[in-house]
Amino acid sequence: MLFGGKHLERLRGADPATVVRGLHAAAEEFSGGTLADDLCLVAARARGA
Repeated sequence: MLFGGKHLERLRGADPATVVRGLHAAAEEFSGGTLADDLCLVAARARGA
């Protein structure tokens, strides 16, 4: 099973800090509660030109 876009869709419109926290929690849940390695998440909000 892959970690897919459904996790991102749930966080649409959230501020970057909330997105990072949400993805971190989802990754921990996906891995059974313990991450086997380091996890680096970076989030930025793009603004239209």
